[in-house]
Amino acid sequence: MTPFTVEERGKGEFTTHQPLASWTSTYISVCYPAVAMGAVAQFRVMGGSIFLAIVTSVSNGFVRSQLRGLLDNEQLHSVLHSAAAVPMPPPNVQMMVRTVFSERYNLQMKILAGCAGGQVLASFLMWKKEQITAASGIGKETVFALAQSGAEGVILADLNLRGAESVAHESTKKKWATNSHFRATAVQADVSDEAAVDNMVDVAVKEFGRIDYCVHAAGIGSISGATTEHLKIDVYDQIMAVNARGTMLVLRAVSAAMAKQEPRMHQSVRHGTSRSLGRGSIVVVRGSPENPSPSLSKIVGADLPVLLTLLAIDNIKNHIRVNVVAPFYTETPMFEASLKRVPELGAAIKAITPLKRAAASEEVADPIVFLCSPAASYTNGATLIIDSGITLTIPRTSL
Repeated sequence: MTPFTVEERGKGEFTTHQPLASWTSTYISVCYPAVAMGAVAQFRVMGGSIFLAIVTSVSNGFVRSQLRGLLDNEQLHSVLHSAAAVPMPPPNVQMMVRTVFSERYNLQMKILAGCAGGQVLASFLMWKKEQITAASGIGKETVFALAQSGAEGVILADLNLRGAESVAHESTKKKWATNSHFRATAVQADVSDEAAVDNMVDVAVKEFGRIDYCVHAAGIGSISGATTEHLKIDVYDQIMAVNARGTMLVLRAVSAAMAKQEPRMHQSVRHGTSRSLGRGSIVVVRGSPENPSPSLSKIVGADLPVLLTLLAIDNIKNHIRVNVVAPFYTETPMFEASLKRVPELGAAIKAITPLKRAAASEEVADPIVFLCSPAASYTNGATLIIDSGITLTIPRTSL
């Protein structure tokens, strides 16, 4: 295999015998600082896209045999259709990739890089049916992130049907949807209502045939800053009905539907081996401390860790993964309302968080996509804290 050289400004040359498709994130970050962590997947996709874009006009038995081992005709069509929508590295990096790919690769290397790129795309395109609760804030951003990552379809469930329909329509636009088969359906649901939740799951199964991933992001906060002695029971009941009972109802109904499904298999990009993804994956967004009452915040959140741990344990036998994301303050409509009620909140967040700001909603949505993806097939019962490191800098007793 002929080595090729990558020049780094002011630091000489780096030579490698590795094909582009097998570059590690560490190697890329060392030899080409313009490429951020995670770009290795984009490199593979880019190499695959370049190759797969011309493969339909090339009659080559080795090419066809390699592709048949990776993709069926429908997946290959989706890859070719979606390649143009894949986010690419900066122009100068693209030029380097094209140069290396076209001038330094022999036919076999091009085929291997192309198949690796195609497999990265296919691993996302093989994501099937999603169910998202809450069509604003983190839920809304998660819909867009999943559409952009190649999901085949989503069901959006929200009490605000018009809002859910708007997000569903927006997510199908080419700006977001990279899968040519992507579709989105909205359904009205009150997660504290057992019948409504059961109907929501029934609609999802009838629409798509199965539910592969569920993202439960529904939750409400309090407009009251009352301490325990002044806490109104009707406020407590309402919040517990949505945030605790609602979580239980959604996870119970979804896990029951998933348990009836056949497990999905996933082919490893690096090793060419297959592994089971189980029957489904559930991700719960554990609400950030949006309400200004410390007592109410702690009361509302007290039951959730135990509930989610029990649900994860109960579903091990069904090969259903249950994970949690726990963001700090995140830029959502609920957060904006909190800022209006408590003007000092913005300054406090800036003062205590390492990054001096609240999280952007996409900074929560992207980790959710990871937990839904084949990359998290061995992750179960975990809580992913998204807080820029604040839990490392503030004693637990003060949180």
